[in-house]
Amino acid sequence: EDEDADPVVDLEAEKPITYAVIPGAFKPPHAGHADMVKRYATGLGVEKADEVYVVISAPQESLRLLRDGTAIDEKHALALWKKLFPEVANLSNVNFEVAPKTMRSPITVAFEYISERSTLPLKVGDKVILGASDKPDDKGNPDWMRWLNVDEEKHVKQGVELLAGEA
Repeated sequence: EDEDADPVVDLEAEKPITYAVIPGAFKPPHAGHADMVKRYATGLGVEKADEVYVVISAPQESLRLLRDGTAIDEKHALALWKKLFPEVANLSNVNFEVAPKTMRSPITVAFEYISERSTLPLKVGDKVILGASDKPDDKGNPDWMRWLNVDEEKHVKQGVELLAGEA
């Protein structure tokens, strides 16, 4: 008779979620980027993410130009994702966001998305994968090594598990 005395609990809503956050300028997005997003979205060779967030930043330096001389900005990058890789962009668990202008670096974006200030609805028990590849950077280090500097005490929302690194 009294609903308050016997509340209904939605157990599905309490299930932990795995998010993949893939930050970058994507100037332009290419097949390697699309493959990474697809792998996280489908679980092909990596842990499957329930939700994948491709977060496009707008760096101030190192502009790349289209053939007509137009600089590839975050709006162009988003349009190119959808035009060149619709099979990835249209996956039901893939989301695209443009980072605020104050977050120009992919590292800054990643730290914001895993922190207490995250725009993701992170809750205790959730996992976050910081997207990376094994492609070497300018110094010959694999891309995933940039996440080794994450201080979980300082950068990660309490109760959230960070999955970053070679795996």
